[in-house]
This record gives sequence, C-alpha cells and structure tokens, in this order.
Amino acid sequence: MGPFTLAVDTKSSSLVSSDVSNRKIKNLQLQTKKCFASVSMEEEKPFDFLRILFEGIIAGGTAGVVVETALYPIDTIKTRLQAGVS
Repeated sequence: MGPFTLAVDTKSSSLVSSDVSNRKIKNLQLQTKKCFASVSMEEEKPFDFLRILFEGIIAGGTAGVVVETALYPIDTIKTRLQAGVS
C-alpha cells in the first residue's frame, strides 16, 4: 500500500491559492516520513504487522509459562492451608 497523496484542483482555484497550496504540498513532501512502529532514528522500516503479532504471541506465551511455573506451587500451598489439609 503506497503513501496517500493529496490532489488539488487547480482549475477552479485562483492563482494565489494555487501557489499557497503548491507550497503546502511541497512542504509536506519535504518533511521526513515517520514510521508508526519505528522507535529508533536509523533508516525507516515499514510497519510489519505479522512480525509484531508473532513477537507479542511469543512474549505473552513466555510470560504465561513463567508466571504459572512460579505461582502454581505457591497457590497449591495456600489452598491446602485454607482447607486445613496437611
């Protein structure tokens, strides 16, 4: 998907307003484009939805496994203490 473009109807606008709009368009084109997902200031990389999705799935799965591994024994001990079973 390419960048969005701005179309200007020069036939119906006056000479002064077309000069202003042409300058605005040139200023917009000269501005550096900033990528939504990029945090670093190096070369711009396109937004890669699948890479970000898979990284999130891997991070979430890893966090879930670590939390369950750490908290399952504690939860078991707490439940047994509450039930009075030794």
